[in-house]
Amino acid sequence: MGNIFDYLDWRGDIPFSVDPFNSVDNLILSELIYTDFDGIVPEKGLRDKISIGDACKAYFARTSKEELAKRISTTKVAPLLMEKMATCARYKNMKIAAYRNEIDNESMSQFAAAAFYLDDDSWFIAFRGTDNTLVGWQEDFNMSFLAHTAGQIKAKKYLNQILASTTKKIRVGGHSKGGNFAIYASAFCQPNIQVKIKKVYSNDGPGFKKNVMNSQGYRCILRRVESNIPTDSVVGLLLMNKLKHNVVKCNATGLNAHDPATWQVLGNKFVLADTTSKDSKAIDKTITDWLTDLPEEKRKTFVDLVFNIIYASGAKTTDEFSKDSLKKLSEIFKAMGKLSKEDQKIINEVVSKLIGSGTSTIKEKISSIFRT
Repeated sequence: MGNIFDYLDWRGDIPFSVDPFNSVDNLILSELIYTDFDGIVPEKGLRDKISIGDACKAYFARTSKEELAKRISTTKVAPLLMEKMATCARYKNMKIAAYRNEIDNESMSQFAAAAFYLDDDSWFIAFRGTDNTLVGWQEDFNMSFLAHTAGQIKAKKYLNQILASTTKKIRVGGHSKGGNFAIYASAFCQPNIQVKIKKVYSNDGPGFKKNVMNSQGYRCILRRVESNIPTDSVVGLLLMNKLKHNVVKCNATGLNAHDPATWQVLGNKFVLADTTSKDSKAIDKTITDWLTDLPEEKRKTFVDLVFNIIYASGAKTTDEFSKDSLKKLSEIFKAMGKLSKEDQKIINEVVSKLIGSGTSTIKEKISSIFRT
């Protein structure tokens, strides 16, 4: 079955004036934001823009496809998607503006966003999901005990800043943590900005803490949110939300189904399933039960301990960790050995609770992870 790359082959010659913006277009732009546009796309407001064609030329002038192929993250396909988009009538006139990319080790936040101007006279604001930085991964885990992360707050400020004066149609979206940011920013931005937003897309984005869901802003934006998750969704079912999900069939299973390039597309629509898979439901129940049984303070302590151990390897990204991984693991084991008995007890207790919360199948999967 086809995917977003096939969609560009099938529908790329059809302008938005003939076939209006759809959910697949949203997923393409939510994937495109994973491209590193540093030094390429203007950082200020919506006035300064660069065409997708020029952005593509600038990107590949400094990054070879051979270099891309060596990266381990699935998001490395984003620049290849851009290359194909630059040849399509549907996207070739698209402009990109207001690019931000901020990694903050102090606040433990990873934030990136851009505004895409389409030839249907509209803006699509895309928030990047988790990239290959360890800080970005830690922020994901911090969502289990923080109602408002630094990245979410930056997303809200971004909308308030760049959308203050535009009168164009606005859509907001993102994949993974980017979907969470899209909903959060749209829910908590200024009221005069919120009323301009026509649609919000969350593509396998995690949920929120209860106080966020109970806020007036969340309730107000909820009816404009479209949530798309794969059949084997894990990330999109984390924490809580009040969304009705569209379940998309995939060409992959397990965590690989989180990759947007595996989502099935036919024509201008996703291929939908009736419900998520048995494994997805089992993992969702396991993690929900685990978090329910784990006090927030212990969640924070556990996350801090685990990531301090990982940082001891000296790596700042998952790609760096994959290089000379044996040496990195050696440093991690050394850091684990230096933990106090109390800290070791906390880690063992939390992991035991996670294993104990699962079904027999999930227990075996979790146990195998910690045995490797």
